Amino acid sequence: FTEVDMFIVMGQSNADGKAAFTSLDSKTARSLEGLNRTGTLIHQSSINQSTKVYEEGVWEAYDPATNAAASSGRFGPELGFSDTVKAIVDGGGNSTYDKPIAIMKFAKGATSLYSDWDAPSGDCYTAMVQDIPNAKFDLGQANYKFNIRGMIWYQGESDAGSQAVAEAYETNLNTLFADIRDRFDKPELPIVICKVAYETSPPAYIDTVRTAQQNVADADSNIIIVDTDGYERRDAVHLGAKGMYEVGEEIASQWTSIL
Repeated sequence: FTEVDMFIVMGQSNADGKAAFTSLDSKTARSLEGLNRTGTLIHQSSINQSTKVYEEGVWEAYDPATNAAASSGRFGPELGFSDTVKAIVDGGGNSTYDKPIAIMKFAKGATSLYSDWDAPSGDCYTAMVQDIPNAKFDLGQANYKFNIRGMIWYQGESDAGSQAVAEAYETNLNTLFADIRDRFDKPELPIVICKVAYETSPPAYIDTVRTAQQNVADADSNIIIVDTDGYERRDAVHLGAKGMYEVGEEIASQWTSIL
């Protein structure tokens, strides 16, 4: 078996990925298309919001032009993250990253931590939990052994419209992270929170959610936060291709501080 470093990406639409690979400027797109992503795998699963039925993905070689998100040709923070981590590997500059990279991605747009991701019983959360052994089994069938290294959480916009929901965010996020760490038997599992931001006309309680995310990170030395405010966007809510790629790079550059 070949051991892989596995990272989980969870959340709503920005985690899923609304950044179009074709929207990158031509020079950047050409350079990214030319990168050697041998050894980088992605497994994308989700849930049908109407039926609440779990939709299992498959492990694939990572190609951002075709399979980086549930919407083909779009990507989330995992692209800049995995490319940057792989560059560290290929450059030999950090032996911490010395294995192939596997991205296990479970995301769904317009979902709420308060209900959909509520641990342990929310629809998205229970489907994601169901996905873990399936993804592990499929990796094993391909002669890989997973080594869970960390998690990226990009969600919060859907919890910012109601005061009661926003005020429950900090408690709910702590519960979610604790449950995930317990399931993997990794009480200090490194986690990165992408701090949500709106460009214009934000929901009334976005600052409550942002403060909650910051509080969770401040209280745990194994959680870091990357503020998505100020990055290039495609609309008020979603990051554009340049912004999303740069957020992924920033996540990777911050990662060594919690390893």
